[in-house]
Formats: sequence, structure tokens, C-alpha cells
Amino acid sequence: MNTTNNNTQNRNNFGNQYWKPQYQDAKDDRETYMQIKNRYSSRHHERPEEKTKNKYPIHSDVQELQDHLQALYASGSAFTEQKTIDISESEYRMLPFQIAKITFKGITYSTLFYLMTFALFLVVYALNIENAAVYPISLVSFLGSYFFYAYVVYAMRQFVIPNEKQPKTTQFYMQVRIGWRIAEFWLFFISGMIFLAEYFYDKWGYLVRPICISIKKMSKGYIKITPESIENALFHTTVIAIVLVLFYVVFAYWVNKKFKKMQHSNVAAIEAQYDRSSATKNILDGVF
Repeated sequence: MNTTNNNTQNRNNFGNQYWKPQYQDAKDDRETYMQIKNRYSSRHHERPEEKTKNKYPIHSDVQELQDHLQALYASGSAFTEQKTIDISESEYRMLPFQIAKITFKGITYSTLFYLMTFALFLVVYALNIENAAVYPISLVSFLGSYFFYAYVVYAMRQFVIPNEKQPKTTQFYMQVRIGWRIAEFWLFFISGMIFLAEYFYDKWGYLVRPICISIKKMSKGYIKITPESIENALFHTTVIAIVLVLFYVVFAYWVNKKFKKMQHSNVAAIEAQYDRSSATKNILDGVF
């Protein structure tokens, strides 16, 4: 009997030692029980907040689109005539919207880039700073935005299988390329408009003088924009536009040629896993 009482007392002491440090402000056992109950009931109802996090730190949309194409390529289902599901219906349905998003971003990047460049040249002219300081800033910003998207889009070609029985990768890539062609057209169009605006500035430049006077009056002389500063900014923006267009043409040609070679080796490698005889024949014939 004494042994039973001692065991019970030891269990109570152990429980008190465990709970008291956490609930020392409780006046009695009932209040301790209520605190424990409230604590664990609140834990039960707490749910972690769902956070949508991009897979990549920058430009996640275009890189995830490349991942979809790579998954189609790696599945090897393009070499078979069996109907297989490599991409869900919802993902396929959202594909045009993803491509439209990338196209819109390409147009936005090129437009904002030229506006930012023009504004920076206005600022350096007003502060009597060398115009050369703007060139690296503009070029780096454009390389980190528009050129990155272009590189990823052209890199998708390495995962395109040209002789597939089910044109999955081909259709996927063609949709992406059409969307990016629109962004490229806008880049050349807006660059051409800037060139024409600078070339014919002598004929329409007088129109900006009243605007400059109005801006100076409204800002009480703090913002100094003159026809000369606009002409200077327009000239240097045109120089950057010409440099970028020429560089982009060379860049697109080099990237396309690079990933075309990678496409041949990749297709030969994956075709060998599913149809060795056809892969060997294509290699001997010089197709890949």
C-alpha cells in the first residue's frame, strides 16, 4: 500500500516538475489545466500560411517554361505513336497565357529601357556629367533583362525533336518562338522610331520649346529641360539603340547556332534510347 502511494506521489511530483516551469503564474491546478488546454487548442487551429514562391530567384516564368519543354523532351514519348500525357490539361491551357506574359515582358523591358536611358541622359546633361557614364548602366540593365529572356528562349531549341511522331516539342517551341518574335519586332520598331526621331529633330524640334518652358515654370526653375538637352539625350539614346540592335542580331545568330548544334547531339542521344537503329542510321547519314 505504501509502495503504491509512493509511486503515485512520484508521478505527481514528476508532472509538477514538468509543467510548473512553463506555467508558474497559474494559481491552482485548474488554472494550469486551462492554460495547457488553451495552448494546445490554439496550436491545433494554427495553420502555416501558404506562400507562393517562385522556383528561381529571377525571371522564373521563362525558365519554368523551358523546364516544361525539357520534360517533354526527356519523356521520349515523341518517338512513340501512343497517346501519353506529359503535360496536364490545365498546364497546356495556360501555355498561351504564359507565352503572352513573356512577350509582354519583352515589350515592356525594351520600352522602359529606352525611356530610362533617355531620362538618364537628361539628368547628366543638367548636372554637367559626362554622357559616357550612362552607357554601362543602360547596357547592363538591358543585358540582365531582355537579353536574358532571349537567351532562354533560344536555348529551348536544344530540346526540340524535329522528326518526332507526335509533334509535342515542336509545337511547344514554335508557340514560344512566335511570342518572342513579337517582342523582337517591337525592339526593332521602337529602335527605328528613335532613330527617325533623332534624324528629323531639326524639323520637329521647335515643338518641344513651349513644353520646356511650361515645365520650367511649373517646377519654379528646379527642373531644367531645354531643347538642347532633349537633342543631346535623343542623340545618345539613338547611339545606344543602334549598338544594341547590331549586338542583338549577332547575339541571336550565335545563340541560335550554338543551340542548334546542341539540339543535334541531344536528339541523337535520346533517340538512341528508344530507337537505336534509327539513331544509328541518322548519325551515319549525317542527319545528327
